[in-house]
Amino acid sequence: MFGHSTAQEGNVANDLAGRDIIKPSYTVNAAPLQKHNKLKELFRAFEHEKENNIQFKEFIDELEHFTTSQDEEVIGLEEKLKNGNRETILSFAKAVKEMYTKKLVKYQFYQSAQKINVYLLGLTWQYFMTSVYPLVCNGAPESVVNDAVKNSIIDPLLEALDGDTLGFQPHDISGMIYFLTGNCHIKWNK
Repeated sequence: MFGHSTAQEGNVANDLAGRDIIKPSYTVNAAPLQKHNKLKELFRAFEHEKENNIQFKEFIDELEHFTTSQDEEVIGLEEKLKNGNRETILSFAKAVKEMYTKKLVKYQFYQSAQKINVYLLGLTWQYFMTSVYPLVCNGAPESVVNDAVKNSIIDPLLEALDGDTLGFQPHDISGMIYFLTGNCHIKWNK
């Protein structure tokens, strides 16, 4: 038995261990990065509108969807976070939501800026519902949920915002999450 050698070619070993292989019960996959050419086009349109003072007088329908509550019972951001056992981030959530809302209002008269916000809010909502909400529903630890928020929402959106002329920062993306929470698009409990 000892002293013999075996050669193997073309074999691939995924997991090597002397004994047990332990894999975490929760996996966090970042949202797939997409080419955001539409976003780049919208930023060019925004610059054109800004330079030529082309302003719009009302919210586009898609933005109105995100700025209005989706539930008949309005309980507010604070209660929603408490219901999801996320009271520890309440002051942060309120602050970043307010900062994002101010940015949204600042550029509300530029149609392209509204479209940029619709696009980003839509991605935030989609990434949350597909990558974070299942973890929330399955009772994942808060640290796992927080990692999923960062890896599946904040990081991909910041990458998509390369060339951003509205000055979006990581806290603005967090603000979008809590803006959507406040308007009942995002829930932190089942």
